[in-house]
Amino acid sequence: MCFVRSTVKAKMDTLKEQWKPNVGTLKASQHPSTLSKGGHRCTARKREPTSRALTALYGDPMKELKQDFMLQPEDAKAVASKKKDEILVEVRAVMISSITGNIERTRREEMDIAQRNIDEAEGRYKAELTTLKESTQALETLLDKTIRDLRTAVADKQVYMDDLEETRAAFQHFINQQFKELKPDQADFILPSKKCTG
Repeated sequence: MCFVRSTVKAKMDTLKEQWKPNVGTLKASQHPSTLSKGGHRCTARKREPTSRALTALYGDPMKELKQDFMLQPEDAKAVASKKKDEILVEVRAVMISSITGNIERTRREEMDIAQRNIDEAEGRYKAELTTLKESTQALETLLDKTIRDLRTAVADKQVYMDDLEETRAAFQHFINQQFKELKPDQADFILPSKKCTG
C-alpha cells in the first residue's frame, strides 16, 4: 500500500511540474491570475476553459492516475513476488550455510572425540605394555637366577656325590682290611645301600 501511495504522489508531482512552464502560453482570459474575484459563476466559467486546455495539452491526469493506480497492484504483486523469491534465496542460503556449519562442527567434534579415545587407548596400551615389559623383565631375571642356582646346585650335588663315593670306597677298603674273614656281602649292614644316581 505504501508503494502505491508513493507512486501516485510521484505521478502527481510529475504532472504539476509539466503544467507549470506552459501556463504562460494560455490566453490571458484563461490564466488563473485574471479570474474575477467576485462571484463563483464567473470563476467557474473562466476555470473551465483552462481545465479543457490543460486536458488537451497533457491529457486527463486523473485518467492516467486511475490507469496507473489500476496497474499498481500487478506491479506490487510482481515486486512482492520478486522480493519473496529473493528472501527465499537468502533464507535458503542461510539455511544451507547453517546446516553446512553444523555438519562441519559435528564432524570436527566427532573427530576430536575419536582422537581423544584413540589417545586414551594408546595411553592405556602403552601403560599396560610398560607394565608387561617390566613384569617380563622381572620374570626373566628371576628365571636366569633360578637357572644359575639350579646349575650351581647340580654342580654341588655332583661334588657331594663324588665325595660320598670316595668316602664309601675308603670305608669299604677299611672294612676289608680289618675284617678279612668277612665275605664281600657281609659288610653291607655297616654301609648304607648304594643308590643309583642318574
